Amino acid sequence: MLILVVYFITLPALTSKVVSGETPMDEKTQTFISSRVVRTKYGDIRGFIVTPESRYLEPVEVFRGVPYASPPVGSLRFMPPVSGAQWSGVKIAEEFSPVCPQVLPDIRNETAVLKRISRGRLEYLKRILPFLTNQSEDCLYLNIYAPAQAGVRDAVARYPVLVFVHGESYEWSSGNPYDGTVLASHAGLVVVTINYRLGILGFLNPRSDEFPRSPANYGLMDQIAALHWIKENVAVFGGDPTNVTLMGHGTGAACVHFLLTSLAVPEGLLFHRAILMSGSGLSPWSLVADPNKFAAIVATHANCSPELTPPLLLRCLRE
Repeated sequence: MLILVVYFITLPALTSKVVSGETPMDEKTQTFISSRVVRTKYGDIRGFIVTPESRYLEPVEVFRGVPYASPPVGSLRFMPPVSGAQWSGVKIAEEFSPVCPQVLPDIRNETAVLKRISRGRLEYLKRILPFLTNQSEDCLYLNIYAPAQAGVRDAVARYPVLVFVHGESYEWSSGNPYDGTVLASHAGLVVVTINYRLGILGFLNPRSDEFPRSPANYGLMDQIAALHWIKENVAVFGGDPTNVTLMGHGTGAACVHFLLTSLAVPEGLLFHRAILMSGSGLSPWSLVADPNKFAAIVATHANCSPELTPPLLLRCLRE
């Protein structure tokens, strides 16, 4: 398996142009038309077609808010993800799903925030946070950006698949703000962004035994469930299930590294290449030996706030 490690400070949105649907930022929207109906193993789905504002780019089919597991609510809270049920009719996938419950960085006092982070980081947070206000525990969804297919359904092309695992923190963010339209069109890829459980719903381990039989990394389990769904269904969107690259940045890169080394993911079954950006499972912030002790340390450092990237947060705690 090929592993590419790339280091960046932060990762901007995969493309800066916002397309149809919610537009929390002050940008011009694009008109769109309905896509073809795609038949997944769980039911039929229809998205929309975007034409990027460049004569060098071809149209892209976009499917937002596609469920890859049952809602982790009620008896399924604090449980491994369960495969979703089949649906009848055609599901319209034009709007983003809610993001997983999270506490967002407070950037209202810009003067105070700029004492801790750069102006560029602040502008980035301003750009991404409006996508994260609609929250729900029913959040196990993914978004698909695929080169638009011409011709009959049986003659679908096979494009490499890029699955993006968002970073920022184990406690906040989402795959929704990262628009893969331009990347899908320019590179000829099927780009998939995913949401997974965060914070206590995704990574809290309430067990006190040193070697638990069932570790509670439900966020990682969600990522594995999404990869299973992609393997089963990406072909009907034009993707090649035998050519999947898993890419993550920050804590997302650490998650990718964990999946690379996990016995729960047989090598070459769910993904075939990995790209780690600005982090890995070896980063000092990627694992916490004693969560209670770490939380106490954070509480005593008023200047070490969640808007810091993981490396900067660690540096702040050490000062």
